[in-house]
Amino acid sequence: MRAAISRSGVDDACRSYARLLKECGRLGDLAHGKRLHAQIRESGLLLDDREESGARFLGNCLVQMYGKCGRTDEAQRAFDSIAHKNIFSWTSILVAYFHAGLHAQALERFHQMIKAGVEPDRLVFLAALNVCGILKRLEDGAGIHRQIQDKLLDSDLEIGNALVSMYGKCGRLDLAKQLFDCLEMKNVISWTILVSVFAENGRRRETWGLLRSMAVEGIKPDKVLLLTLLNVCSSRGVLDEDSWMAHDYIVGSGLDREAVVATALLSMFARCGRVDKAREIFEKVADHSAQVIECWNAMITAYAHRGCSKEALFLLDSLQLQGVKPNCITFISSLGACSSLQDGRALHLLIDESGFDREVSVANALVTMYGRCGSLLDSAKLFSEMAEKDLASWNSAIAAHAYHGRSDECIKLLDQMRGEGGLEPSSVTLVTAMSACGGLADPSSSKRVHERARELGLESETCVANGLVDMYGKAGDVDTARYIFDRALRRNVTTWNAMAGAYRQCGVTRGVLWLVRTMQRDGYRPDSVTFVSLLSVCGHSGLLEEARYNFVAMRREFGIDPSPKHYSCVIDLLARAGELQQAEDFIARISVSSPASSPMWMALLGACRSLGDSSSRARRAARNAMDVEKMEPRSQHDPSAAHVALANICAASGNWDEALSIRKAMAEKGLRKEPGRSLIAVKNRLHEFVAGDRDHPRREEIYAELRRLERAMVDRGYVVDTGMVTHNVGEADKRDLLGCHSEKLAVAFGVLSTPPGSSLRIIKNLRACGDCHTAIKLISAIEGREIVVRDSNRFHHFRNGSCSCGDYW
Repeated sequence: MRAAISRSGVDDACRSYARLLKECGRLGDLAHGKRLHAQIRESGLLLDDREESGARFLGNCLVQMYGKCGRTDEAQRAFDSIAHKNIFSWTSILVAYFHAGLHAQALERFHQMIKAGVEPDRLVFLAALNVCGILKRLEDGAGIHRQIQDKLLDSDLEIGNALVSMYGKCGRLDLAKQLFDCLEMKNVISWTILVSVFAENGRRRETWGLLRSMAVEGIKPDKVLLLTLLNVCSSRGVLDEDSWMAHDYIVGSGLDREAVVATALLSMFARCGRVDKAREIFEKVADHSAQVIECWNAMITAYAHRGCSKEALFLLDSLQLQGVKPNCITFISSLGACSSLQDGRALHLLIDESGFDREVSVANALVTMYGRCGSLLDSAKLFSEMAEKDLASWNSAIAAHAYHGRSDECIKLLDQMRGEGGLEPSSVTLVTAMSACGGLADPSSSKRVHERARELGLESETCVANGLVDMYGKAGDVDTARYIFDRALRRNVTTWNAMAGAYRQCGVTRGVLWLVRTMQRDGYRPDSVTFVSLLSVCGHSGLLEEARYNFVAMRREFGIDPSPKHYSCVIDLLARAGELQQAEDFIARISVSSPASSPMWMALLGACRSLGDSSSRARRAARNAMDVEKMEPRSQHDPSAAHVALANICAASGNWDEALSIRKAMAEKGLRKEPGRSLIAVKNRLHEFVAGDRDHPRREEIYAELRRLERAMVDRGYVVDTGMVTHNVGEADKRDLLGCHSEKLAVAFGVLSTPPGSSLRIIKNLRACGDCHTAIKLISAIEGREIVVRDSNRFHHFRNGSCSCGDYW
């Protein structure tokens, strides 16, 4: 082919290369596209700097090819090399960024185009309006509207529809409706856009009023509109009045038997937690349209998202038995359902046999699956062996490491994707990496990811801002989280929830209460996640009546059905308030409709331990928690926790024989108490300590420092609380055991290794014991330091002899 092109004329060569580049873009064949680019460079066709030369034509084709292959960096380089850029050059680079989801960069190219004196055409205006709507850039959108009016393009129906959409997505429904009314010739697309933006903005009455107006005008809603309505309902995660109205409307019109609409309806119920209703719709469609793979995929996805691994994989088997051929989505959804390495490897074998292992999207899902199922080695090996890696491939590899909190590997991959892969991280990439950085003893990883977001100009994107708030909140840096929250240009419910979660982690009760009031005042509707934070802070602050009011309001005013997390918060609150009988009665009431979860019983059991209640109630709670654990194989809770808590309760009450019996039963079942570990970062290096640790190279200095601190604490009235020890040993041994708990060792090492007055950050994997809590309060006053400890419950900010938790944790 290359020889044939060389023999032909320059114009023919340009056209031939253009056709081949277009085909590479259509197929996403980056490797062949790069080879063609190299041939074109060698041919000298790009060296002609005349304005109407073939160089500009080929340059535009290269920009389009790289854009369609998702390589915006290469597309930008090809664009920059064009000597005389025209409207097609600018359109190609703008569309490349738009299709890559880099909307802020696409809008920036539009403004650069205007400054360069190139007049946008109709296609560019449509793309720019779409970007403004997505980014909610009202000011930019209004400016583009004025340019459109100057060029007399506002009478164009497609432009008019795009303007209605832009203003609606930016929250200016009044202007959207005004422009809609001015459209001379409205079509079903016009109506669909207007109804959609009203629905997306939660304007229920107007949405259904517009649907009635459509009927009066004789315009029947198309599938696109119905799918949009269902998607809006799905995004709320709650089956509210709108959801049921949409359902009734679709069923009444008979469209629920159409595969596309039925699939969307099925997905809505699944996302809102009604898998039973989703299965009912699936069965109805499958009865007369068993070959519709989309319905099978949606049902498998529904089971996967609810953690119903067996049901999802059984459905995959049933699909094949009925002669339905799985596709990429089928395998991707099924991989998401795998709860064990055994299931994952069996499915991997089936994928290999089906020939789908060569599909990049399926390989990406395999990388994620192995990481989630505990085999980072398999995940990394599969990723390294991939012949072609796209942005999603790197995201999958980062997600696998993030799942295990491997922030160091996430940072390395971020660097590698730029150097080795030639790709810049997307907002999704950064948010995934952020999830690994929150809650680390060393905050440097968080700062590096934040700096990368700032470099790429993604800091202001809503999802990135949300990720930053969440990351700093999990790191206990509530001030930085609040700073980013206040600067967020476009908030959504997730933004508010992230900030509420940050306040909750740090025990800032007033902050959560203020946020919930303010978000409603600003027009945001609290969701299920909001109420988890609200009920949780009430529980940790003893606000019993406030919690009761909000628990009732959650269902009555907001239509949110309580989840096990909400129930656990209420039970924890009652138990902490000493209302153990009320807490147990509450569990009994909710167990009538659905089984109580392990965290519910553990909340009651934990309160029995704290309050010294060694009655039969503690044994009932422990037994029920153990029974539930057997029925919840995917539970992330420690299966030994109930045994340990009950053994500790027996030991605290002096019932050593029963405590020993429980510990023997644990050993027979192969259960081991998770040892307490504390992490502290000093000079960018993590140091881990366990109770009685003698392995650290500075152990002699650490224990000497502990003895010095203990003498200073005793001078301030400190008395060791030996009641914390659950082993049948003498008082002296109990004091020795308490004196070398992992968090005390970490604090002593931190005091030794950092400048006086500097703050210390420690991560503890278990709940901090009462004696250590008292000791660290005193040390913070003695040393004049802030000591931040994150245990399994929350953050503790120790300053001047007191703790942010108010001794209530």
